[in-house]
This record gives sequence, C-alpha cells and structure tokens, in this order.
Amino acid sequence: MARLELPTQNQVAPGQVPGATAAAPRSRAGEIAAEQGGALANAIGQAAGQVARIQVEALERNNEVRVNEALAQAQDVALRQQADYSQRRGANAMPTAEGLNGRPLAEHYSEDFERRLPEIGRELGLNPVQMQRFQERSVPLRQNFRAQATTYELRQADAYNEQVYTAGVATYQQAAMEQWSNPDAFSLALGEIANLTVERARQQGLSPEAAQLALRENQGTAVLAVIQGNADTAP
Repeated sequence: MARLELPTQNQVAPGQVPGATAAAPRSRAGEIAAEQGGALANAIGQAAGQVARIQVEALERNNEVRVNEALAQAQDVALRQQADYSQRRGANAMPTAEGLNGRPLAEHYSEDFERRLPEIGRELGLNPVQMQRFQERSVPLRQNFRAQATTYELRQADAYNEQVYTAGVATYQQAAMEQWSNPDAFSLALGEIANLTVERARQQGLSPEAAQLALRENQGTAVLAVIQGNADTAP
C-alpha cells in the first residue's frame, strides 16, 4: 500500500524569495493633484499678467490721447498768435509799439505762448505724467514758434528802417533844394543825407563800394534838383 509523504519543510514556489512580501500598487493621486494645482496657479498668473498688460496699454493709449489733444490746442494757440503779430507792420512791430510794452516782438509773443501751455494742461485736467509728456512733446512747437516770430520781427524791423531811411533822405533832399543859396544849410542837409545813407548801408551789410554808390545817388539827386530848379527859374 502506497504511503502519502507530508512535506517536512516549507516549500517555496518558483520565483519567490523567502521572507518577501508583495507590495501594494502605488497611488499617483497626490502627484496628479499637485500637477493640476501648479497648472492652475500658472494659468492664473498668466491671466493676471495679461490683465495687467491690458491695463497698462489702456492707460498708455489714454495718455497719448490726452497729450495729443493738448498739442492740438497748443498748435491752435500758436496759429492765432501768429495771425495776431502778422497784423503788425513796420513801426507797429517795433518794441515801442502799443501792446509790446517795450519788448521785441518775438520775445513778447514767445513768452505769452510759453505762458499759455501750462494753462492748456490745467484746463484739460492733465495728470502729472501727461503734463510732463506734453511739455516734452511741445518743445519743437515752441522752438518753431519763436523762430518764426523772430524772422517776422527782423523782416519788419528792416522794413521800418527802410521807411525811416527813405523818409529821412527825402526830407533832407528837400531841405537842400530849399537852402541851396545858404552854403551852411546846404552842406548840413548833404551831411545828414550822408549819415542816413551810411547807417542804412551798415544795416543792410553793404560793401563800402555799394555804400558809396548809394551816397552818390542820394546826394546827387539833391544837387540835380537844385540845378534843375535854378534852370527852371532862370530868365
């Protein structure tokens, strides 16, 4: 009769290490939650950055609109003042003219224009950033305004000097004609003609030769008038 033999030692299944126990499957729930939280935080940060950029861009656009509005008003003031001083001609454009208060035309109008710029900013309610930008951006406009006013002032000063010169020469030519029989008075008139002619030549920057020609012409006109007058009254 066959005998059933019982194992006397623990038997190990193939592939198993004695004393080892099977580990439970590792869960990634925590890692996934952390990854999702990081992604959410990153998305929130990006969205906040985009909102901030949009706000900055909107503020910048508003600044530009307000500054451009102020510049447009400044340009309008410049045009009005140019139209005003363009009405001044000759003697009326000289510092002694009414309204200039003894100051040169360009100085008077340029200072008035400079004074108006901060007033424009205050009237529009510009904030400090906008006001600063307006002041910086208006520099070319201010420089151009003064340059044009100076050019006009010089042109009118020359026209005024020409008027004074022409009237003065004519006056002394007439005096020479009337006083030709009085040698002292006649010489005095010719001397005044010479003074006026030399001064005008200096103002115009004429060469000595050109000044001499002008003097001969002016004095010659007086002498010829005397000769002609004598010829006309001769019996």
